[in-house]
Amino acid sequence: MTHSEKATASASAGGAYRPGYEVAAERILEYVVGAELQPGGRLPTEKDLADEVGTSRTVVREAVKILSGLGRLSVRKGRGIHVAEPEQPSWQKSLTSSFPRTTRRSPQPSPPANRATPRR
Repeated sequence: MTHSEKATASASAGGAYRPGYEVAAERILEYVVGAELQPGGRLPTEKDLADEVGTSRTVVREAVKILSGLGRLSVRKGRGIHVAEPEQPSWQKSLTSSFPRTTRRSPQPSPPANRATPRR
């Protein structure tokens, strides 16, 4: 994408600046949907993906890192870039395993404050 194309795209998006990796990440997700890739499906190499989304390999690499961190893509060295398997967020898993529904209790009323106990 040339500088003038970037300026046109930025102006049409309301004039707000968006980093290249963010635009590339969006285009990669659009590619996944357009190619009808399912979880586990393999994406092209970084170089081919850069050509596909119209940006540099460096920007694609950064976008892939972000999408991987968000759980959308899975990157394995020597195996390529794949659509990630859907799963619950790890924090949600840990909470549901730590606090199953059967052990939840309703709150107990607290005793009145500063109540003197009678002496016997």
